[in-house]
Amino acid sequence: MRVLHLIHNLDIGGAQVLLRLLVAEQQGSAVEPVVAVWRHDGPLTRELMEAGVAVNVCPPPAAGSPWRTLGWLSGLVARHRPDIVHAHMPDSAFWAGVLTRRHRVPAVISYYSSRILFHTIDPDTLYGRLRWAILRWGARRAAANVACSASVQASMQADIGLAADDIDVVVNGVAVPDADAVRAAQETRAATRATGRAPTVVAVGRLFEIKGQDQLVRCARRLREHVPDARIVIVGEGPCLEPWRALADELGVTDTVTFTGRVEDPAEYLRAADVYVSPSRYEGLSLGLLEAMGWGVPLVASRVEGNIDLVRDGVDGVFFPYGDSEALAAAIGAVLADPVGSAARARAARARMTEDFSAAAMCRGYADIYQRIRAV
Repeated sequence: MRVLHLIHNLDIGGAQVLLRLLVAEQQGSAVEPVVAVWRHDGPLTRELMEAGVAVNVCPPPAAGSPWRTLGWLSGLVARHRPDIVHAHMPDSAFWAGVLTRRHRVPAVISYYSSRILFHTIDPDTLYGRLRWAILRWGARRAAANVACSASVQASMQADIGLAADDIDVVVNGVAVPDADAVRAAQETRAATRATGRAPTVVAVGRLFEIKGQDQLVRCARRLREHVPDARIVIVGEGPCLEPWRALADELGVTDTVTFTGRVEDPAEYLRAADVYVSPSRYEGLSLGLLEAMGWGVPLVASRVEGNIDLVRDGVDGVFFPYGDSEALAAAIGAVLADPVGSAARARAARARMTEDFSAAAMCRGYADIYQRIRAV
C-alpha cells in the first residue's frame, strides 16, 4: 500500500515531527510512504531523505500559485499512484479533498491541535470564514478524519460539525526510550542530586506564545523561595526566544533560567531533568510530555485541553492552573520535596506511555484506518 503524505512544510514542529515518526515506522512495513511538501522546504527534509523516504518539495514558482500547486500535486499522484492521500493538519485538508475529487484517491486528514484552526485566525473576518469553509469542504470529502486526542475530537465536533462516530482517534506516539537507558539516567540523577547538584527543571518545545514557557521565567523568583538552588532550562527555538530572554533579564532571573536555543538531541536534557514542565495554553497531545514520560521524569503540566488527555493528576503527574506562575512554582517545589511520590508517578507515566503512546502504536492505528478504507 502506498500512502502520499501531504504537509505544508518540514520545519521543526509537532505535526512535522509526528510525520517523521510515522513514516519511519511505516518504512519496511506493508505501507510505503511518500511525502509531498506543498508550501516550502524545512530542516526535516534532509533527515527524511537520508532515511530513504521519497520526499517531493513543490518548487517555489508553483508553491506560490494555487493552480500550479494543484498541477504539481496532480503530477505526483499520477507518478506515484498512491492508494491513500494522508493530509497532516487542516492546511492540507483542501488539497486532500481536491485530489480525492480529481483522482478518486481516498483521503485521511489528521488534526493535531484542539484549536482546529490557529487561534489568531478570526472566524468573523472574510479570511477566517474562507479558511473555515475550505476546511469543512475538505473534511466532508475525506474517507477518515482523525483526532490525536479526545479534546481534539470534541473540537472537531464543535467547529467542523462532524459527528463523533465519524471521527477516528489515533493518539500521538513517540519513540520509547530503552528501559536500561532510562534506569541509568534515573540512577545518575539520584546520585548527582545526593552530591548536592542543583535540581533541574526542563521544558522542551518551540518557543511560541501558546506554549507558555514565559510562565517558567515569571515563576523563577518564587521557585527560588521553595528551592533556592533550582535551575530552569528552556530547550528550543522560536519567535519568543529573544523576548523571553529579555524578560528573564528584566526580572533578574538569568542566573536561574537558561535558554538553550535549538538543540539536536533534546533527550540529553530529559535524561538530566528532575522535573519536566508543560506550561501550554492548549495542546493536541504534547510530544514533549510524551518524551518526558518515556524518560521517567516527574511531570508538572497546565490543566488544559490535550494535557488532561495525557496526564492523570496525582497518578502520572501534577497539574497547575494555566497562567498562574505562583501555582506553577509551588507545584514544582512540591514535586522536588517529595522524591518518593514523584518517582512513583514517573513510573506510572512511563508505563502508560510505553503501552499506549508509542510511535509503533500510532503507526498501527493508522494502518488499521488505511486497511478499512481500502476494503470499502
